[in-house]
Amino acid sequence: MRIAAFYFDGIPSKIFRLRFYLLYTVTEKRNEVEMELYTLDHAIEKAIREKSTSPQVWNDILQTFSSQQQQQQQQQTPSTTKPPPASKKAIRQLPTVTVTPEDLVDENNRECCICLDE
Repeated sequence: MRIAAFYFDGIPSKIFRLRFYLLYTVTEKRNEVEMELYTLDHAIEKAIREKSTSPQVWNDILQTFSSQQQQQQQQQTPSTTKPPPASKKAIRQLPTVTVTPEDLVDENNRECCICLDE
């Protein structure tokens, strides 16, 4: 992984573009390298621009943001301890109950136990 900064007049504080390059070898062809090019998140760019004269810390900045992103994703990911939804087969096997006017005579039967709408 590489971060490249493009700046004006040889002055690192005048960065006009930052890019993140991911380089990797093609496993089938040992002497070929493939590259993926990414733009950076605005917050990462800002942090790197603030350290424009210290490129040795750019990877640390990138790693810090990456760790923060992973933590946020883990916190936002719903818990996997919830039971999965019922299978279509299980739903098809549920009995069908027809509610008649006689069933609604009892006050306790007038509220739907599933949707609680009526």
